[in-house]
Amino acid sequence: GRSKEAELSFQKAIKIKPNWEASFLYSSLLFDKKDFDSSLSNLQRIKASVTSGNLKTVQAAIAAIYFTKNF
Repeated sequence: GRSKEAELSFQKAIKIKPNWEASFLYSSLLFDKKDFDSSLSNLQRIKASVTSGNLKTVQAAIAAIYFTKNF
């Protein structure tokens, strides 16, 4: 369905022009699908490439995944 189409679109966009915003949105999509491990892996990969201003956003998303997985 649409979720799979969105996932494929994000993957394609990230391959064409990698950026943390698209990767972050892709992680959100994975989180919504309850694919927490893939979402976490993706966020950890982009964590090194974000600016300090956006680092807290990525860290908060990582913390949310750990919290959700453990409760």
